[in-house]
Amino acid sequence: MEEAIRTCVAGRTPGPVLRKLLWSHLGLGLLMLVSPHARATDAGPSVQDFIHATWTARDGVLPDTWAIAQTGDGWLWFAGPNGLTRFDGLSFEKVEVVTPGSKLSNSIRTLYATHSGSLLIGHQAGGVSILEGGKLTHFDTEQTRRADGVVTFAQGPDGVIWAAATNGLMRFDGKLWQAIGSEWNIPVGRASAALVDAHGTLWVTTENEVWRLPRNGARFERLVTVCQEPAEVIQSPDGRSWNVCTNGAHLLPGQGDPILRDPSVNWRMSYAALFDQHGNYWSAWPFTGAVRSPEPSVRNVSSLGNVKTMLQDRDGSIWVGDQNAVIHRLRRPPIARIPTSPRDAFGGTPWTSFAADRSGNIWMALSGSGRGTTDLDGVWKLSSGRIQRVQAGLIRSATAVARDRDDRIWIGGRQGLWRLEGGERFVRAIDLPDIALGQYVLAITFDCAQGVWASISGTGLQRYDGAKWHRNGNVEELPAAAPRGQTCDSAGRLWLGYGDGTLARVGDGRATIFSGLQGLQVGPISAISAARSVLVAGERGLAVLVDGKFHTLRAGIPAFEGVTGIIESRNGDVWLHGGAGLAHIKAGEIERAVSSSTFEVPVELFDGSDGFPMPAFTPVGLQFTSPVEADDGRIWFAGAGGIASIHPSQARLQTTPGPLVIRSLTASGHSFDLVPGMTLPKGTRNLEIAYTALNYSHPDRMRFRYRLDGLDTAWVIAGTRRQALYTNLGPGSYSFRVNVTLENGQWSDSSSSLVFMIPPTFVQSRVFLALCVAAGLGLTFLLYRVRVRQLTARERLRMEERMAERVRIARELHDTLLQGTQSLILTVQTAAGAIPEKDPIRQKLDLALDRADAVMAEGRDRIQDLRVTADAHTDLLASIADVGSVLASGTRTTFNVQVEGAPRELTHAVRSEAYRIGREALLNAFRHAEARAIEVQVIYGDQDFRLRVRDDGQGIGSAALEAGAKPGHWGLRGMRERAQTIGASIDVWTRPQAGTEIELIVPAKAAYGPLSPHRPWWRAWRSKSARR
Repeated sequence: MEEAIRTCVAGRTPGPVLRKLLWSHLGLGLLMLVSPHARATDAGPSVQDFIHATWTARDGVLPDTWAIAQTGDGWLWFAGPNGLTRFDGLSFEKVEVVTPGSKLSNSIRTLYATHSGSLLIGHQAGGVSILEGGKLTHFDTEQTRRADGVVTFAQGPDGVIWAAATNGLMRFDGKLWQAIGSEWNIPVGRASAALVDAHGTLWVTTENEVWRLPRNGARFERLVTVCQEPAEVIQSPDGRSWNVCTNGAHLLPGQGDPILRDPSVNWRMSYAALFDQHGNYWSAWPFTGAVRSPEPSVRNVSSLGNVKTMLQDRDGSIWVGDQNAVIHRLRRPPIARIPTSPRDAFGGTPWTSFAADRSGNIWMALSGSGRGTTDLDGVWKLSSGRIQRVQAGLIRSATAVARDRDDRIWIGGRQGLWRLEGGERFVRAIDLPDIALGQYVLAITFDCAQGVWASISGTGLQRYDGAKWHRNGNVEELPAAAPRGQTCDSAGRLWLGYGDGTLARVGDGRATIFSGLQGLQVGPISAISAARSVLVAGERGLAVLVDGKFHTLRAGIPAFEGVTGIIESRNGDVWLHGGAGLAHIKAGEIERAVSSSTFEVPVELFDGSDGFPMPAFTPVGLQFTSPVEADDGRIWFAGAGGIASIHPSQARLQTTPGPLVIRSLTASGHSFDLVPGMTLPKGTRNLEIAYTALNYSHPDRMRFRYRLDGLDTAWVIAGTRRQALYTNLGPGSYSFRVNVTLENGQWSDSSSSLVFMIPPTFVQSRVFLALCVAAGLGLTFLLYRVRVRQLTARERLRMEERMAERVRIARELHDTLLQGTQSLILTVQTAAGAIPEKDPIRQKLDLALDRADAVMAEGRDRIQDLRVTADAHTDLLASIADVGSVLASGTRTTFNVQVEGAPRELTHAVRSEAYRIGREALLNAFRHAEARAIEVQVIYGDQDFRLRVRDDGQGIGSAALEAGAKPGHWGLRGMRERAQTIGASIDVWTRPQAGTEIELIVPAKAAYGPLSPHRPWWRAWRSKSARR
C-alpha cells in the first residue's frame, strides 16, 4: 500500500492503487480494484460471490442502524436512533439502556467494545453509558464534562478511553472524565474521529485538521491532510493509519514502520470505511465523479441500499447496517466457484466427471444424458481459471474421464475410449465392443496388469486386456448387472459396488463378495474409495471395512445421505460429495471412531451457505467421479449449480463452540437478573430459562441439550429449541446446565451453568414437615390409645363374664355337690355310730369317712380357688391379701402386705399367673416355714413389676431347692413354669433358720402391655432412654 485511494474529482487522477484492493460503495455498488501486476485470481472472490444474508424488521432489526460492535463475549450489538439490540446469529433482542425519567437519549450514535469486554455506548444526547457484566453505568453530561453526542471511542494500550464528541475530545481513566483542550495543544471544538493505532499513537480529526498524540505523550501535533473535511481514521492490516473523507482514503504522514495491527480493531467499533483482514478496502462514503481503475474489467457492482456503517467480525464476515431496518452480512465463501463462463460453468448439467493431470489442469467430461444440453456435451479443460472446450468436433457425448496409473488422461464416450497424448490432443485408443456401440461409458478404472475396466450402460462391466473385451473380465463370481461404483486400490485390486447392496473385490482373476453377512448394510451402493481404507457409501449411509467386517459410521449431522462420490486425499482427509453438500472428515477420525467402538465421526459440512453449487447431484443408476483432488491439494466437485473447488486450508473443523449464554430466567411470569447463586421467591414452581449459543455462520446447525441438577437425572435433548421449561418445582438448590454441539455434530466439552435456589414456604419447610410428622404420630398414638382401651374393655368384659360363670359354678357345686356330700357323710357317720368300734365294718366306715372329709376339704379348696381366682382378675392386691388373711387366721403368724409405686392395671395373663404364684408361695410359707411373720411386697416399677413373698421361717432345704419341690408337691418348679408362660422369672433366696424370699419379676412390657393406658408416653420414653 503506497498511497491513498482517491476518487477522481475535478480532473484529478488517482495515484497508484492498493494491491488487492476492494472498493465497495455500498450505497451505489461494489467495485474491486486490482493492481496491474496482480492476476485476477489473486483478488479473491468477487463481491457477487460473497455469501449475502439479510435480516429485517421481521427478525427484530430496528430502523436505521448507526453503529455496530462485537464484545469479547461474542455478542454483536446494533444501535441507532431507536435504541440498542444484540444478536446471537438467529434473533435480535432489544436491550433497554435508558430508564424512564433519565436524561440520556435513547438514540445511540456510537458503540465501542473495550479490551475488558465491556460495551461503551455513546448517546445522541445526555452522556455515555457503560454496559459491563449485564450492569449499566451511566455518565451524564456533567460527569463526562461536555462529552455530549459522542461520535467515536478509542482505547489506548493503557486502558484509557478517548471520546470524540460534538463538544470536543474527552479522556476517561476509569474513574473521571477529563475535557481535553489547550493544555494538550489541541483546540476545543468538534472532534470527528479518534483512533489508537498499533503503535499506541492516538489520531484525532477535528473539523478541518488531523492531530496526533504519540504514545505516553502529553501534547498533540497538528498534521497536514489532503482531506477537505477530515472524517474517519482507520487502520490497514500493516498497522498504518488512513484518513477517510469524501474524496478518498489517504495515508497519514509521520507514521512508524509497518506493524501488524490488532485484528480486534475491526470488530470493536463500526466505521463508514474499513480494511478487512485480507487487505480489501470497504467504504460506505458517498462520492461524486467517476471512479477509475487500472483494470476496469475487474469492476463488480452490487447494490445494498443506503448504508450507514460497517464492521468486520472476528470470523471475517462484513456486517452492514442501513437506514431501512435491514442488516446485511457478507461472508467470504470457503468454496470457490470457477469463472462464470461458459454458461455459468455448466450449471444444471446432470453429468459431470472429473480428473486432474500432473500440470494442475482439471479435465471434465460433460453429457446431458438426453436432457437437451447437447451444446455443452464433450470434453472441457479448466486451466488457470479459464474453461475451454477441447476437440469439440471429435469427441461428442463424453461421459467419463479417468487418470491411469501412468498419469495419462482417458475419456469415455459413445464410440470408444480416447487417451490424451500431449497438450490437448486426444487419440482414439480403444473401440467399444460391438454390443456396446452407442451406449454410455459410465466409469473407467485401471488395474495393475494394464487392464482397462469400463462400466457401460446396457452392457455391464467389461475388461480390455490389450486385445479384446471380456464380459466381467471373465470373473465368474461377478453379478451380471453393471456396477454403480468402482475404484482400484493401491494393490491394483478392483472394487465394485452394486445396486443390490453387495460389494465385490476382484484380484488374481477371482472375486470376493461382501454383503450383509459381513456387516455391509448401506443399501444400494453409490460410491467407493479404497485409497487407504475401504469406504463404501449407499443410500442408507457410510461404512468402513475393518478386519474383514464392515462397520456403519455415524455422524451428528446428516452428512452421509445420498453420497455420490468419495475420495481420500493425500493428507488422509476424506471428502464426501452427496445430497447434503460436501462433507469433510479429518485424517485419523475414522480410525479413532472405530477404535473407540462408537463409530461416530466429526464431520464438517459445506452446503449452499458456504458456496456449494446446490443442489447436489443425487441421480439413480449413474456413476460419478466427483469429487477429485488436484495435485495442488484443491478438491474439485460439481453440483447442479455449477463447478466449484475448495482448498483444504479452508476446511477448519470447529473445535470449540460459540459462546454459550444463558439469556434470561423467568419464574411465574417475572424476569430476574442473572446472578450466580441467585435466590428465587418462595413457592416458585414454574420456571422458564432461555439460552443461546453465539454462531454467526451456521446457527441453524446448532443442537442443544440441558439438565437441571437437583431434578433431572439425564440430559434433556432440546434440538434447536433455545428455552427450557420446568413445572411443579419444589424448594431446594438447583444448577441449570446447557450444552451445545459443534458444527461437526459432536457435543462440546464445555457448558454454561446457572446456580439458583428456591427457598421453601412455611408449608414446604422442615419445621412444617416435623410438625406434620409429630401430628401424625400424635394422631396415631391417640388412635392406638383408643384401640387399646377398646380391646381392654372388651377383654375385661369377656373375663368378667368368665369369672361370673366360675362363681356360679362354685356356688352350684357348694349348694349341690358339697352339701349333698356333707349330708351323705352325716348319714353314714350316724349309721357308723350304731356299730361297735371294734367291728371291722365300723373301722372300714371310719376310714371311708376320713377319706370323705379329705375329699370335702379338697372340694372346698377348689371352690374357694374358683371364687378367689375370679376376684383376682379384678384386684390382684386384694386377692393376695384375702388369701394371706385366711391362712393367717387361727395362727400366731403375723401377715402384712406392702405396695410400692402407683398401682397400674396388669394384663390378664400376668394378673392370673401372679395370683397363682403368690397364692402358692403363701400356702407353702404358712404350711412349712413355721414363720413368725410373713410379708407380701408388690412393686409397680417403670422397668418391671415385682411380687415378693418373704418369711422368717426355717428356710428351704438344699435338696428340695435343687429338686424344685418336695416329693408330691407342686412347689418351685410349677412357679417357674407359670412364670415362663408370661415371660417372667422367679428368684429364690433362702437361708436355714433365716427365712425364705420368693420374687416374681415381670418386665414392664409384659406386665403392663406395650403401653399402659395409665402410663404417660413421656414416662415410657424416659424409661427407654434410661435403659440405653
